[in-house]
This record gives sequence, structure tokens and C-alpha cells, in this order.
Amino acid sequence: MELRTLRYLVEIAEEKSINRAAEKLYVSQPTLSRAIQALERELGFAVLERTNHAGRAVLLLCQIGGGAAGSH
Repeated sequence: MELRTLRYLVEIAEEKSINRAAEKLYVSQPTLSRAIQALERELGFAVLERTNHAGRAVLLLCQIGGGAAGSH
């Protein structure tokens, strides 16, 4: 797990949009998506709920051993 990936995740959560987060972070949207997918594989669960609404993403609140507790 890299600190950069956690920064990406925080920016996505604040912006509620992968596209806007990518713009603010000065990285491409595919680069950002791949980093988050790698984090999810490493953790073993999804940290984002992806939607079809123009790159919007919702951070899932997860409990250790409890899965998704809800979404913002």
C-alpha cells in the first residue's frame, strides 16, 4: 500500500468524482482508477461504489470483518 494511493482515495472521497479528483491530482483518470483497483485487490474489498454518472464514485464505509456499513 502506498501513501500516494491513500491520497488518491481521500481526494476521490472529497470530490465524490474520480474525474474531478484526477484533475485536481494532475493524473489521468485511468491511472487513478488503476491505483484504486490495486488498493481494493490488496485490501480484499471494494472501497468505492462506482456509478455510471460521469465518473462519480462513493466511498464505502467499511468495518473490519463487517463489510460495508453504509455509503456517503
